[in-house]
Formats: sequence, C-alpha cells, structure tokens
Amino acid sequence: MFNQSNFASSDLTKALDAKGLSERGVAHTSFELGLWLLGLTAFLNTRNHPFVDGNQSKAVGREWTNEVRLTKFTLLHTAKLTSQLVFESQKETLPENFFDGLERAENLSSNSRFPTEDLNQLAAILRNYTVLGEILLRSAPISFHEWTAWSNILAKELSTAKIVQDLIEQTENTSGNSLPVKFREILVNTQLPSDIAADFRLVLPYFNKLFKYLGLIEKMLEDDKPLKPTLLFFSVIYRQSQEMIAFIKNRLVRFQNEEHPMFEALDCAVFATSMEVRKVYQIELGDVSTIRQAPLLCAKIEAAFGLLRDCFQQTFVGFARFVEPEIEPTELFANFNIKLEQSIILRKELWETLQVVKNVEKLPEPLQIQELQDQLTNFMHGSMKYLMYKDLETVERFIEEVLITKNSADLVPTLHRFGAYLETLFGQVKMRVVLMNHPFEY
Repeated sequence: MFNQSNFASSDLTKALDAKGLSERGVAHTSFELGLWLLGLTAFLNTRNHPFVDGNQSKAVGREWTNEVRLTKFTLLHTAKLTSQLVFESQKETLPENFFDGLERAENLSSNSRFPTEDLNQLAAILRNYTVLGEILLRSAPISFHEWTAWSNILAKELSTAKIVQDLIEQTENTSGNSLPVKFREILVNTQLPSDIAADFRLVLPYFNKLFKYLGLIEKMLEDDKPLKPTLLFFSVIYRQSQEMIAFIKNRLVRFQNEEHPMFEALDCAVFATSMEVRKVYQIELGDVSTIRQAPLLCAKIEAAFGLLRDCFQQTFVGFARFVEPEIEPTELFANFNIKLEQSIILRKELWETLQVVKNVEKLPEPLQIQELQDQLTNFMHGSMKYLMYKDLETVERFIEEVLITKNSADLVPTLHRFGAYLETLFGQVKMRVVLMNHPFEY
C-alpha cells in the first residue's frame, strides 16, 4: 500500500505508465474534459459574459457569431477528449487494490473511470451539437436571440446528461488546494475563534477555486496557447466571484456586531471585488470576442488576468491577516516577490528615461541626443519587458521613432508626446499593488 501523504503526481504517472496506460491516463483526461465542460456550461449562461450588470441593450445590439464559433471549438475539443477517454477506459483495467490508500493522490483516482455507454452518450451530444453549430454559423451574422436559443438548448442538453455533471463534479472536487502553502501551514498551527473559523470554512473554498481558474489562464498565457478559449474560464471566474459576493453579503446582513474586524474585512472584500470585477468584465473583456489582432487580444487577456489576480490576492491577504496579522503578500504569493522586484526596477528606469526625454526636449544637442539613444536602447533591452503587454507596443513605437529621427527640429515634438506618455505610464506603475509599501524616492 502506498503512503498517501508522500505520494506525488509524478509517482502516480509512473505507476500508471507501469501498468501500460498512457502518460495522460484516464484520470488526467477525465479531469481535463471536466474542466472544459465546466467552462462551457458557464459560457453558455449569457449572464456570465462581459456585458454583465444588466446592459441588455448592448447584448441585443451586438453580433454573437464569435461566441458560437468558440462554442463549436469547445465542442470539438471536448469530443476529442471524450473519444480519448473511451479509448483509455477500454485498456487493460488495473487491479482493484491498485488505488488503495490513494483517495487524493494528486486528487486523481480510479473514480475517474466512467461507463463506456455514458461516454458514448456524451460523444453523441457533442457530435450532434457540433453539426448544429456549423449549420448555425452558415447563417452568420448571428443575433442575440439566435445565440440565446442555441445556448439555452445546448445548456439544457448538457445539464440533463448525468455524465456531464459527474465529470464537472469530479473536476471541482479533485482540483487540489490552490491556497498559498504558507497560509495553510499557519492555519494548521493556529487556533482561531469559533466565529472566525466558521467564516473561514465558508469563504476559503471560493478563493481556492478562483486561484485555480486564474492559474489555468496564466498557464495558457505562458504557453502561448490560443487565448479566446480563456473566455470560458473567465466566465467560470465571473460566476464564482458573484457567488462569493452574494454569500458574503448574506453573511454581512446576519452579522451580530458591525464593529467586528471580520465584518470590516468581509465588507471590504465585497466592495473591492465588485468594483474590480465590473471593471475587468465591462472594459478589458467587453469586446474581446470580436478582436482579430493577436497583440491586442493578448494585451486584453493579460490585463484582465492581472487585475483579477491582484484583486483576489489582495482580498485574500486581508483575510489571512486574521490568522497572522504581520503576514506580507510576498510570503503568500510567489508572484508578489517577482513582480515587486520587477516593478521596483521598472519604476526606477522609467523615471530615469522620462528625465532624459525631458532634458533632450529642452536641449536637443548631439551629445544629449546620443545620451537619450543610449538610455532608450538600454531600457528597451532591460526593464521594458516588465510593462503590461498593452503598453509595450506603444513604447516600442515611440522608441523606434526617436531612434530614426535625425533632425532635432522633428525630434522635439515627438519627445514632447513621448514624455507625456511616459509620465502617465510612470504614474500607473507607481500605483501597482505590490509597490504599496515601497514609496519611490525621487
């Protein structure tokens, strides 16, 4: 029998391979399939889309062809995973005692196996609706009412298929703990008051899921995957965040003492999350399904991801300080350390670049222009990469224009515009959450 506490996912993979299963295995395939079905069911609910908060006129007035295309893509992908799962499930079965003591080995278990007839039923649903989606796309452009009819019928079909609900439930229940390791260690060794402990037990699962789905989007960004499918997981995040906000609001109404620090923490969580989620889904993701240019799409997805991650992490830090008042964000989230170091360097070099640009604008002499060119070249090959993707293209364009301009009379107006842009950009970098306790000394 294996020791569950020390059993890692790599060990499970080796064990599965030893039994003749593929590296992905039944468990991995069913987990991924459940993940995509979870995203699809959230995406089919129109309330989880970027025009949220009752903007019905915008929803009715826009075209929905791209949403149908994305749904069809997901149906094809899930159909492929279903076929793969059927194939893997029909391979030589493992001994019954193989998974003894492995109830949560990387949260993957023999429960990942589903009856072949159920998988065939799912494959038929996915195949039929892929064909219907193709037929619907032939009548493009697709209106809001056509999308609503299509999505409602497909959503109802998926909701009545037990195999879909089982796959989703397994994925949600076996997704592991996405909460910071440091926090979990502190929580184990801390005796909390019963009322705070009760709130923690109810609130923490929301953060666990939110961090998990953000992690999926981050992985897709890092791996340079097609980014429009992230909209499915943004839909799941929106649904989860709304459920968390509704729960906390309900908890606040029943709070006995509004002076209690936990009341303030919960109230702040509702306010911050509501504001940031609204900004992300109405502005950054508002028209992202219609974007065709890859750089702009990447910029929008990266910005939306960054804003949501910062919001949820900061909100979580507020709760974590009930357990450990002195804890810092950098102790909980590795990306805070990395982003803090990068942001400090970026802020410093942005400021230095801005000063050189202003000086040359006032005195465009050859020596000063050469100093500016050297500064811009160093910045371009240095900390400029720490900018948000949406700002990179603009800064690069300005730098190229400065570097190729030979006439000082033509250079001055360019530098004036560039300086104004850098000043705005510097102000935005200064406001980064990770720099909150690191003031800039001019």
